[in-house]
Amino acid sequence: MTRDARQIGRWGCFIMTLVTSGTLAWAGGPAPYEINIRDLERLRSGGTKARKVKPAKRATAAKQAPAEHRDETQPAATDSFSIYTVKPDDNLFKILMRDFGMSNRQAELLIPDVMRENGLSSSTRLTIGQKLRIPRQHRKSSAHKAHKSPHPPQAAETAEAETPVTAPEPSKEEIASVAEKPAVPEPTPAAAEQPGATVHPITSSDPDQIVDGILTALSLPWSRDRVIEGTTGPKDGERFSIKVDCYVEKEGKRFILTRGKQDPFAYTMLRLLAMAGYTIIELNRDGGFASLATQILTGLELPYTSGTFRFMLAGGENGAREMTGFLTSLPQKRTQVFLTDTPLDAIAVEQLGHSSIEAITVPEPAVQEPAAPAPAE
Repeated sequence: MTRDARQIGRWGCFIMTLVTSGTLAWAGGPAPYEINIRDLERLRSGGTKARKVKPAKRATAAKQAPAEHRDETQPAATDSFSIYTVKPDDNLFKILMRDFGMSNRQAELLIPDVMRENGLSSSTRLTIGQKLRIPRQHRKSSAHKAHKSPHPPQAAETAEAETPVTAPEPSKEEIASVAEKPAVPEPTPAAAEQPGATVHPITSSDPDQIVDGILTALSLPWSRDRVIEGTTGPKDGERFSIKVDCYVEKEGKRFILTRGKQDPFAYTMLRLLAMAGYTIIELNRDGGFASLATQILTGLELPYTSGTFRFMLAGGENGAREMTGFLTSLPQKRTQVFLTDTPLDAIAVEQLGHSSIEAITVPEPAVQEPAAPAPAE
């Protein structure tokens, strides 16, 4: 019995030890399912941190997207064209050769593209202050050279940054004075149009088309088949109206161009209009271009020179060109007009329009032909 009691006591102590250890382990030991509260708190804190990081990544990605879009669009607009502001006495030939360093041939080839890009109908009729888009394709070579070495671009950028601040007042005035002095000198009208006169080729053989071409080239207000009213006397005269071939106005004066001989009624009406202050110019239509140009310029009281002229082409690459015609000036517009019956294409007209003009021969008989009715007496 004593042995059994001892064994029972040992088992009881063992059982109590197990119960006690289990209770203590449950109460103060590790939590059930082998999960610690600190681990839960660590996971929870890590989860919140993960949530904070993810929105930040989305925000930065969203901010970077428009920046990449701006980098792609902005250079495309500035790399293709240069913006030029039109100055007084500017034309496309002068702009491309003077400000963009092109040769005569390069400017000639690029002018149609510039006119098409800016919607221009003429390369010479530009508006002061107008913004022109000039293709920058001819400056690519210089741009590539600048990218090869790191230092020259920086020098160029600093030079461009300094010119608007320091150079505009002295340098631009000096450049303008040097460029404009030969172009618009006051003493002599011929030298005033140093870049050249506006060239108008009139190659038609029809007298009416020749007259229309000359009047259009002179840029004077004129109309064909104009109905003019008048009176037969200064006081209480009967009113009448007559349709005239051409009516022209110049500096407040009124001119009527007729086709030569008129019927008695028209002749009488024209004489009455002459008494009212109209100048009647009876044209002889049988002489062709030279005769009609002489009659019109003389009748309209425009100074002119006829003969053979030498055009020194701008840039001096293609030398000079000689042709016959009439050179006249329009004081009200301070321009010169050259009339010729030599066939010319549009490119040649543009080139000659920006060339200096020199009279070679001036045949006196051709100018004095109308004033030779002496033998008729």
